[in-house]
Amino acid sequence: MSEPNYKKEYLNLINENFNSFNINDEDTKLKIKNFCGKFGFDEDKVTKQISNDKILRAWFIKDPSKQNVYRKTFESFLKNIPNVFEFKKLPASGENSIFIINQEVRIKKDAEKSITSQGRTMDFYFKYGSIDVDFYVFHKYTGESGGAQDIQKNNVISAINRASSAYINKKIYVLFVCDGEYYSGNSWSEIEVHVKDKNFRLLKSSEIEDFLLNFGEVIK
Repeated sequence: MSEPNYKKEYLNLINENFNSFNINDEDTKLKIKNFCGKFGFDEDKVTKQISNDKILRAWFIKDPSKQNVYRKTFESFLKNIPNVFEFKKLPASGENSIFIINQEVRIKKDAEKSITSQGRTMDFYFKYGSIDVDFYVFHKYTGESGGAQDIQKNNVISAINRASSAYINKKIYVLFVCDGEYYSGNSWSEIEVHVKDKNFRLLKSSEIEDFLLNFGEVIK
């Protein structure tokens, strides 16, 4: 089945950032200033060199990973799966952000801080076909292994554990979608062991379409 082309979208945004690069932008000037201060370089010389050297300029363009490129790529993929409707991108933060806590859907503004403080916000919501279930999605894209990436894995585990309960809410189904090179082998197994609730599923984005097509068999 189909899957998001993260690499293609990342490179597309890289090219856009090269084309829109403005050396007189205040943020860019600050980056150059900090760069020169760190290495003891002359700002005027570096500014001139950036204009003539694309490789050097690459250090100062916007980083696509900080522009939510992975979230946006997955969003576009998910909402265009056939029979997905009422698709919503949920707020990443703020009073209207959505949590699944002990199998219950909670809106931050309506819940006590102590309840949501240890939880993780859901990223997307959708309905599918004639299935009378609300689907919620927690999505992560993580590259190669390392300390920061391990934090992302722990965030997924935290989201699963806070959402879990002995009681199963049959009105919802939660998909924990983990994409990227990091999620394989031990890291995948370390997350999977926490997925115990019957209405939770850990999967790759490439598996979502088949999962939804066969949902009736999955929940038997």
